[in-house]
Amino acid sequence: MRASGLVALAAAGAAAVVGTVGAAAGSGPSGQAVSSTASAVRAASSSGASAAQPVVQPKPPNSADVAFAQMMIPHHQQAVRMSGLLLAKQGVHDRVVAIAEYIARDQSREAADMGAWLEAWSEPATARHEGHGERAATSTGGASAAASMPGMLTPAQLRRLEAAKAPAATQLFLRQMIEHHLGALQMAQEVVVEGQNVYTRKIAKHILAEQTSENDAMRTLIEEL
Repeated sequence: MRASGLVALAAAGAAAVVGTVGAAAGSGPSGQAVSSTASAVRAASSSGASAAQPVVQPKPPNSADVAFAQMMIPHHQQAVRMSGLLLAKQGVHDRVVAIAEYIARDQSREAADMGAWLEAWSEPATARHEGHGERAATSTGGASAAASMPGMLTPAQLRRLEAAKAPAATQLFLRQMIEHHLGALQMAQEVVVEGQNVYTRKIAKHILAEQTSENDAMRTLIEEL
């Protein structure tokens, strides 16, 4: 329990004790004085609890926050597509299936969250960003996406993954996804420094932790399978 919680609890206990003493003392002058003291203690306790929990409004998104969401959505969507291509194949190792399923599930959720943020911010799903010098990618994950964001696969690379048979597809998926994750990590590092919105910074930090861990796991799988 925090120190402020202990203080509030102690104050509440003191108020209860004083109130009981006041009731026992009756309506005489001493009883009135005790009752007044109890009221003062309760008021001080209530005021202290309110002061300990200030309401902090999140900072509005800046251009870096908006650009991050607009570009990370198609980046995530391509990772989901890559996972789907692998999961459609027969003979993929169970451990690789598990990580592909997790990536598809986690990044689908994050893309949906970021889309909701852009809508709430009255920002378009895609826009031109001077800092990146390219138009943000569309949700199809095509050539413009690969040109504008680090780690994106080209259409030719996606076709190669789609055509590959297991176990070759397994190794190809792992190597491609590691590079894809490295691009996302770069983007996340940038917005942690340049962004100011609590939501984008929080998801960027999640990406940094989660995709670093996934890359470690995929490197291990490349060596062991």
